[in-house]
Amino acid sequence: MSGFFDFHVFGPGFNQFSVDSFRIVPIGDEFDVEVFVKQRLKGTTVYAQNCRVELTFMDNDRQMETRRISFPGPHGSATFRLPFAPAIVMTDLFERAGMQPPTAIKRSTPPGFTITLILFSSLMLPRSPILLL
Repeated sequence: MSGFFDFHVFGPGFNQFSVDSFRIVPIGDEFDVEVFVKQRLKGTTVYAQNCRVELTFMDNDRQMETRRISFPGPHGSATFRLPFAPAIVMTDLFERAGMQPPTAIKRSTPPGFTITLILFSSLMLPRSPILLL
């Protein structure tokens, strides 16, 4: 907890987490996804330590799975075994780091239809190649 207080309570500025890149390796019917994250700063030059952030993986069929990554400073990586190959990886989709609900805009359309737009804090589309065989 001291890393949190040192950065967010006692220090100036703020940070933002983003996915730098990710790599997918098929393992039978599952996929190992190695994710590389980075921390960006505004108003400070000192990185937060012992960072934790949620990553949400989504495939083209909108199947989602959320996991947590922990890393020590400006950069980190972790490998997650998933039942699907993600098309995108998003950081803090549900905005739990700031304890805020996700920003959603609902718009009415013809009777029986509703469009919901969720504004993501950060998302990453894969770099080529998506699948390593």
